[in-house]
Amino acid sequence: MGIHEECAVFAAFSHNQNVVPFVARGLENLQHRGIQSCGISISDSDFKTFKSKGLVKDVLNAENTSGLFGHFAIGHNRYSTVPGDLNLNAQPIELRCNKEKVAIAHNGHLKNRQEFINLDLETNCDSEILLKLCIEHFKKEPSKWQLKEVKDFLQKNFENCAYSVVFLMKEKIFAIRDKCGFRPLFFAKAKEGFFVASEDVGFASLNCEYVKEIKPNCAVEINKNGAFFLEE
Repeated sequence: MGIHEECAVFAAFSHNQNVVPFVARGLENLQHRGIQSCGISISDSDFKTFKSKGLVKDVLNAENTSGLFGHFAIGHNRYSTVPGDLNLNAQPIELRCNKEKVAIAHNGHLKNRQEFINLDLETNCDSEILLKLCIEHFKKEPSKWQLKEVKDFLQKNFENCAYSVVFLMKEKIFAIRDKCGFRPLFFAKAKEGFFVASEDVGFASLNCEYVKEIKPNCAVEINKNGAFFLEE
């Protein structure tokens, strides 16, 4: 594959290790999918997002991430499909819902985005539309969101749209792929923990025990009790 594969997503959970280095290495393995900006959101005792324009080796290097720690995290490499400020549109996008925070990283394109032009958006990213609609619809804290209800909501509102998406909540991750499978998405069980990536090459730095493609119209939840698949 070459440059301009239209973004990469990565997600990680480990019981006993800081996953920030895993996300950085995974995104570097996926650098060919987007070179304009990158970032990471982590959830532990606190919820933090760090992102900027530039390559993974420059943005998510050891110096810049030395103060970041978490057992749950998602990351993103961006290849811009819409104009706009590279720093502003870098992902993941983090928002507040009631008393909690939630973040999203998305690879895809919402061809019906014009239906939602009345949303109060701060970026030009389809990802922000996905997240804000979920927040407005579910209203409850993201930790109480259920995988099936989020998957069904996205499918209802974005039928025939492209989205391989990861959500980060307090102590859990959702990974969801649209029913047409426009963008790739893979899951790995490794000695280090559980991981999701746009391509299995993202897992190259891990001691993988099992790698599986997340099929179209399927999803997985990762939490402290394990990884749980929602099949079509």
